[in-house]
Amino acid sequence: MIHPEAATGWTDGTPRRAELLTWVWRTPPRLPPLVSGGKRPSHFRLTEKNFLRLEQIHAACRYEVISPDPFTAQALEHLRLETEVLLARSGRRRGQEPDDDTRLELAVQWLRQNDLGKNPVSGLSDYLQLSASTIHRLFRAHLRVSPARCHRELWMRKAAELLSQGQPVKAVAFALGYRFPNDFSRSFKRQTGRLPTRSKP
Repeated sequence: MIHPEAATGWTDGTPRRAELLTWVWRTPPRLPPLVSGGKRPSHFRLTEKNFLRLEQIHAACRYEVISPDPFTAQALEHLRLETEVLLARSGRRRGQEPDDDTRLELAVQWLRQNDLGKNPVSGLSDYLQLSASTIHRLFRAHLRVSPARCHRELWMRKAAELLSQGQPVKAVAFALGYRFPNDFSRSFKRQTGRLPTRSKP
């Protein structure tokens, strides 16, 4: 059961106790099946396997909050997306396929969270359970670019953001999945027309 005003529990009319796991995110869900337009809570029936995974995600969220490090924000974002995907899938009727907008949104989120060392088409095929040709068609039809180019553009924007925060070029290169900073510099110049430079704080 998910709803902004239901953080303290609920009653189903029977005198039994219910346990409640609560997440409080700063922004509403991104996936269309989870966006509620009314005041009523949304209910999801989970398989035993998915319920166990939800408990694991909850434990991982608690660990990240209790033991933060420089990667905690990204880890929590990843866990949040996994939670949303799990709930969105559980709400679909058997045999009901997600629409292209939902698939594309999931694909772009995956690209944002997986560095440039990953093969985007292979990774998306595994993640979305779609063929490589379907993924290429999806990106060409809706974004007019290939998955690889979209992946590179997203991460070069991230690189520019990190550089503007004063991160060293070498650290940014490694964060993006490059083994050698010079390879990153060449890619950045091809994408932006300039060499990457660290901004002064």
